[in-house]
Amino acid sequence: MRTYAVHLKPLSSLISWPASDTLFGALCWAIRHVYGREELKKVLAEFVEGDKQNGPPPFVLSSAFPCWHEEGRCIRFYPKPLMPELNSDAIQQLAIHQAGEVSSDRKSPAFKRQMVFICGRVKELKKIAYVSEAIFRGIVEGTIGPKDLYGRLKTKGIMENDIEQMGDSLISLAEREKIDPDQKMPCLWTKTDVLHTQVDRLSGSAAEGLLYYNDEILFTRPGGGLWFLVKTDNIDFLKPLFRYLEDTGIGGERTSGKGHFMIICDDKPYQLPKAKEPDSFIILSRWFPKDKERIVCEGAAAAWTLLNQRPRREVMHAAQGKFISNTLLRMFAEGSVFPLREEKECYGRIEPVEYTGTAPAHEKIYRNGLALPVMARIGD
Repeated sequence: MRTYAVHLKPLSSLISWPASDTLFGALCWAIRHVYGREELKKVLAEFVEGDKQNGPPPFVLSSAFPCWHEEGRCIRFYPKPLMPELNSDAIQQLAIHQAGEVSSDRKSPAFKRQMVFICGRVKELKKIAYVSEAIFRGIVEGTIGPKDLYGRLKTKGIMENDIEQMGDSLISLAEREKIDPDQKMPCLWTKTDVLHTQVDRLSGSAAEGLLYYNDEILFTRPGGGLWFLVKTDNIDFLKPLFRYLEDTGIGGERTSGKGHFMIICDDKPYQLPKAKEPDSFIILSRWFPKDKERIVCEGAAAAWTLLNQRPRREVMHAAQGKFISNTLLRMFAEGSVFPLREEKECYGRIEPVEYTGTAPAHEKIYRNGLALPVMARIGD
C-alpha cells in the first residue's frame, strides 16, 4: 500500500485534534452517504476478512497532528516517541559537559547549577507532546537519542541543528526559521477559554446561571493546521469522501461550527522515515492489538501510554453522540514504542463494540484499532 499525506486547513476553532478512530468513523459515515449503505458494509467486511486472512485492509489512518503549510513549504509535527528516560549518571555527565569542567568535580558551583537546570528541563520535556519532522526522523534513524535531545535543546538556538521548544512541541532551529524567522511566536497553536451560553427553553434567550466556558484550539500563525496519513491502494476512492467531510466537518461540536477544514490530499505518495536496521516501531495511531500481536518486551526498548476509551455514537445521527453502554476499550496511544518482532504495514484490528437492530438482521458498530507504524532504531 502507498502512504499519502492529507492536510487539514482549519476554517474554525477546534475542540481537539481528531484521532485515528475519529477519522475512521468520519470516513465510514462519508462512505455511507456518498457510496451507500451496501458499499459501507462491503468495506467493513474487507476489514474483517483482511484480519482473518492476515491481508491488507482497505485503508489505514494515522491520527491528526499539527503542521505548518504555506506557499509550497510544509513542516509537519509527529507525536513525541516515548524514549527511555535519562538515568542519574547520564544527567551528571550532561551537567559536567555543560558546566565546562575538565574533571568530574561534583562539588563545584557550576556543576550544581547545571544539575538543577537539567533536572528542571527533564521535567519540562515530559510535557512535550510533539516533535518536528527533522527531530522525529533523527529519532527514528537512531541519530538522536535522549541524551542528544537534552544536549541540543537551547532556549534560543544558534547552530542549525540546535533544538528549541515552541509551546508543547520541539522544533529544530532550521525549521523554526521557516515558520517564525523573527522568533517572536511562542507557539504555533494555543488553547483558550471561550465563553458560551445555554438557551433557556422557556424564555428563548440566555438566562442567569447558564454561562459556561469551553477549551478551544486556535492556530496563531497563518498556515497553521493539521495533517494525517492514510495508507491505501485506492486513494481515488477516498478523495470524494474528503470533499464530503469538508461540508460536514470532523470531530466534536460540528453543529456549532467547530472542526471545519479545507482538506488537501497530496497526489504524490509520502515517504515515511525508516531506520536501516529497525529494532522497534512507533505507532502514529491508537492501537488495539490482535490476540496474536502480544507484546514481548524482554531485551528491547518499549514504552507506552494506555488510553481508556468509551466509544460514542455519531452525534449527527441516531442516539446523538451518547456513549455506548458497558463498553470500555484500552488502547495504546500515539507515540508508544514497541519492540519489532514482525515488520508489517499495519498492526491491530477493528473491534465490534455493539450491535444495532434485532437478530438476525442486526448490524455491528465497529471501533478502529488499526495502527500505522514507523520502523525505528531506538535501542535499549
